[in-house]
Order: sequence, then C-alpha cells, then structure tokens
Amino acid sequence: MDTTLQIEKELRKYYDSFQHKNWVEFADFLANDFKYYTDKCTIQNKQEFVGFLEQDDWRVLEYSISNIHTILSEGKDLAVVYYTIVFTGISSNQNVALKAIETTVFVLTNDKWKIQHCHTSNL
Repeated sequence: MDTTLQIEKELRKYYDSFQHKNWVEFADFLANDFKYYTDKCTIQNKQEFVGFLEQDDWRVLEYSISNIHTILSEGKDLAVVYYTIVFTGISSNQNVALKAIETTVFVLTNDKWKIQHCHTSNL
C-alpha cells in the first residue's frame, strides 16, 4: 500500500477509536513522547491528553476529515499531515459542532505509524 494512503488510513482509525471512546486503542496510536498543542496554548503529554478525553462528556456522533495533505520525509519514516476536521456531537446535553485545522506528525516506530505531535486550531 502507498505510504501516504497508509498514513491516511491510520489517521481515520485513530479518529474512529476517538469517536467510539476506545481509549486503549486510541492511546496505542500515540508515541510515548506524544505532545498535543492547541491555539489556546494548552500543551498535554500522552497521559494528560488521554486522561482529559476519558473524563470529558463529549460524545462524537460523526466526524469528517477533508483537505488532507501529507508531506513525507525522504527516509519515509516521518510524515506531516495537515487537514480540516469537523465533529458533530453532544456535550453537556447540548448539540455541538466543532471545526478545526489540525497538523499531525507521524513517526514510523517498529514498523507502525505513531502520532508524535498534534496541533489543533479551532475555526
């Protein structure tokens, strides 16, 4: 399978595990030195990020990813992916729609793509 398509497939599986609140599988997509950044200057490591999501009442009903662009390193062991993501769901018993631009860095570790860095900017 083409590397770019493989990374896109992993990205979608990552968000599927998020949507279904499968936190063990979700955490497995993240590298041990993972960092999450937001445009509001929030920075979380892997444990903090997964812990925050586990405690949040947000329930994703559906998501879509569009405008996916992948930049692959020459050694094909690192990829920068940026895209637009839209979530619809329920939080605090209210319908919520979120749209963001995300940049995600994947690294190839032991023949498996892991997310090392993610930055989210809400639109």
